[in-house]
Amino acid sequence: MLPYFELRAAIAIAFTAAATYYDLANNKNVPAILLYAFVAIGVLFNLATLSGEPVYAFAIPLAVFAMGFLFYRSGLFGSADAYTFTAISLLIPYANKQSYSLGTPYPFILSVITATTFLFGIAMLAKFIPYIVNRIKTGGLKLSNERKLSTALMAIALVLLVYTISRIPFLAGGQLVLMAFVIVMVLFFTLFRDEVMGSFVDEIAISRVENEDVLAIERMNQETVKKFKLQPYVDEAVMKRLQESGLATVPVYTKLPAFEPYILIGLAITLVIGDVFFFLAGL
Repeated sequence: MLPYFELRAAIAIAFTAAATYYDLANNKNVPAILLYAFVAIGVLFNLATLSGEPVYAFAIPLAVFAMGFLFYRSGLFGSADAYTFTAISLLIPYANKQSYSLGTPYPFILSVITATTFLFGIAMLAKFIPYIVNRIKTGGLKLSNERKLSTALMAIALVLLVYTISRIPFLAGGQLVLMAFVIVMVLFFTLFRDEVMGSFVDEIAISRVENEDVLAIERMNQETVKKFKLQPYVDEAVMKRLQESGLATVPVYTKLPAFEPYILIGLAITLVIGDVFFFLAGL
């Protein structure tokens, strides 16, 4: 049993809810002090109660932060998301053994990431399927034969993979449905990646670019990108290079969806039912 589980869960929910509020109401700017406090409380809890379990208490959260930092620097999500995932993994290092019927504690953060990812995928499909269908109907979108072929080959490979996995006797029907959903999601965002990502981009003046903005460098002249060593994540160094480049405007991801709400809902679901994948298996 994780010491002070109920208190840890309440703190995790409270801080993630606060981060969600700022993500939605403050133009995705979550106060750094809130995030630092969230992480610090998790560290203190583990120093006081889990000093004998360094892997769960510190090694896994450190790995989560490292991965989140890489995603952040790549522009895949914000720094607040990396800190929130790290803080949750610190506050709730593992789920109770009884929750998943496993012989060893299961890293709780993996369950939260699974739930969050599926929720985000569902939301993005609900938003973009009508958008893409409408563009195809109005003739505003035409697919190249190369894109059609590559997606068809990927579809065949993924279907074969799921068929092979479905032969594993202990997998439940709900888990196969979940895998089928993953296939649909991967295929859709592979086929329409440019259209989906392009809908998040605005061309803005260099003077309006701020630290922690994300450049859509794939939409820029690649010779310029290479010459000035531009990267998606804008920091002081990249800002200086942009000013030296002589460019008047640059494409920036200004319309990326807030991610903290999905983390909050994913956290709540995982606290109530446990890991989604295991829940569908009846474990």
